[in-house]
Amino acid sequence: MYSSLFFGNALDAAFSLLLLGKKRNPTEEELDQLLAQTPEDVFLAAMRQGKNDLGEPVDLPFCLDADYYFSDFDASLLGKKPLQLLRTEFPDLDGSFPAFWDECKAQIKDKRPLNDEDKRIYNYMNWLSLVEKGKLMIAAYKRDIIPTIEEVLEIQKQITLPNETGDLITGYIDFKCVFKDEPGVVYVCDNKTSSSRYGADSVQKSEQLATYCEHEGVKTAAYVVVLKEVYKKEPRLRTQVVKGVVTEETFEKTFDQFTKMMYDVESGKFDKNESSCYSYGRPCPYYGLCKYNNPEGLVKK
Repeated sequence: MYSSLFFGNALDAAFSLLLLGKKRNPTEEELDQLLAQTPEDVFLAAMRQGKNDLGEPVDLPFCLDADYYFSDFDASLLGKKPLQLLRTEFPDLDGSFPAFWDECKAQIKDKRPLNDEDKRIYNYMNWLSLVEKGKLMIAAYKRDIIPTIEEVLEIQKQITLPNETGDLITGYIDFKCVFKDEPGVVYVCDNKTSSSRYGADSVQKSEQLATYCEHEGVKTAAYVVVLKEVYKKEPRLRTQVVKGVVTEETFEKTFDQFTKMMYDVESGKFDKNESSCYSYGRPCPYYGLCKYNNPEGLVKK
């Protein structure tokens, strides 16, 4: 259970609530949502309680099945309150938390597994760091993104597109909106968190946005990006809104690749992309199965 999944879900919930405040005619249910909780409350609730690969509820702060990336941790984010929580939970490590995290990192890089108690502490430290980073991301979204939007039309809209053989592409559009600097122009938007800035042509090349635009009958799309790097000076987190026009060529390429993928699934033949086995600083979850035909660690659903 990777941190990117539950952290991303928690941020999506917070961003969606912020966007809901820009809807011109919210329903009664949506108004109740706006009054019931703040975006920060929604984020924290989603970060505390999640689900494992079997759909069972888990307590995320101390979950041993959670896997974190080294980039999740930033010692500078462990201010007074997080450190107090750590000292309360683990008084024997008082004053040596960053050093302990570094030792765990070295052990993981050497492919030596942590024992349960060490992993419990290590995971909690990563979780606290992500909570603080998430708060900064929500503040950045509120500060930089929300003021640029004139009106939000839809949020988290599910879409389904069939190909020529009847197979379905299903996805969720994060939101559709009109920006203040382009009155009347509808944009299909996707929220992203990223370690690096998106290129100016990223929308034109996006197969994901091409699919969404085809479904909605528009050509204009945008990536709304909150960058993960934490700066010492304000603003501590930076953002981007990358706009573009999706081309017909990108859409056709998307459906061609989807059709090929479905054929590969049905035939049981796949092209292995071995250059990406360690793309996120650790082996792909399917590395053992792909490389050695060993399903250990995978859950059959």
